[in-house]
Amino acid sequence: MAEETNQALGRRGEEAAAVFLQGLGQTIIARNWRCRMGEIDLITREGDTLVFCEVKTRQSLRAGHPVEAVTLQKQTRYSRLADIWLSRHDQGDRSLRFDVVSICVTGPHRAEISLFRSAFSYVEVR
Repeated sequence: MAEETNQALGRRGEEAAAVFLQGLGQTIIARNWRCRMGEIDLITREGDTLVFCEVKTRQSLRAGHPVEAVTLQKQTRYSRLADIWLSRHDQGDRSLRFDVVSICVTGPHRAEISLFRSAFSYVEVR
């Protein structure tokens, strides 16, 4: 299997993650939401909870498991981005959660998808 560009692989992974999360009953609120600080891959709603979801897709485990790429720095950025999104969408009174969807491509039309609910906690930004 020829290796895809990281950008194409990421887009394919985000689409697969959206379908996967919808299959679990989550409603997609936004995809690839951007502001000057960065991007949130997926924002979903599960019941009364808003879920900010980072999607990590890999073609191999050579560089480690995809969820390992969600470093403290990435968690801090996601917390900051969530603050911005919440302030712009008047959703500050909802409970929120930070999930990671890990996708390991195992073949041309196969992938292992794992959901890490509450993968990390809100990181207070000072």
